[in-house]
Amino acid sequence: MRSYLELDQPCGTVTALLLQVDRGWLTAVVEESARWEGDLLVRVGLGPPHPRTGRRDTITVGPPALIGGGLLLPLSWRSAERLTPFSRVEADLQAAPLGPDLTQLSINARYQPSARSEVPDRALRHRVAEAVVADLLRRVASGLRARMEGPAGARADGLPARGPDRPDPSGTPDPSA
Repeated sequence: MRSYLELDQPCGTVTALLLQVDRGWLTAVVEESARWEGDLLVRVGLGPPHPRTGRRDTITVGPPALIGGGLLLPLSWRSAERLTPFSRVEADLQAAPLGPDLTQLSINARYQPSARSEVPDRALRHRVAEAVVADLLRRVASGLRARMEGPAGARADGLPARGPDRPDPSGTPDPSA
């Protein structure tokens, strides 16, 4: 399954952030998404009445590969939950240029259904998996945006967050200009 969105940033900026040595924030994003997955399973009637921990046993961020002017970053995780519908997920997080100041961020994911899953409906399980992957991508994009803005409106690429040389993509005039 695939999910994608666009970021109003040059692909080089996004790639540089994904290549940073400390990718602990990415592991934390996968953990947050796991908690959301547990809540979603309860909401759609597939989860147990007791809350899930939403914990992943193993989260791996693989070696990055530069491809087509962008980046491919392998991710995988195993669930610590006994009755989760997805015992193992493998995904490729990709940043690809769409133009000089636009990046497509996408996730291609594959999952292995758990043998102990309580989800007999394969179609419903797949829809839940699609929702979880889309949530993870939104969280990754949010984390990247936060890192691009940096502290007090500074940007990771050293440019001001807004100004005459860097207008707001929404078209809202910069009050300081």
